[in-house]
Amino acid sequence: MITLEQAIEKLRRLPKPDQDRFASMVLDEEVWNETFGKSTQSLDRLGESVLADIMAGKFKRMKD
Repeated sequence: MITLEQAIEKLRRLPKPDQDRFASMVLDEEVWNETFGKSTQSLDRLGESVLADIMAGKFKRMKD
């Protein structure tokens, strides 16, 4: 198993643009998790509401 320190050392050997691209991906992932991590309860309630509406026959199937 690779350690965080080993991974960071490998990243340091990459060209600067690749390091920046990787850092951007990590930070984007963190923002995504932070944003949607706070809204999971709201999304769960919304999903439950939609499923209840479907079960109640409030939606019609779209034609193919």
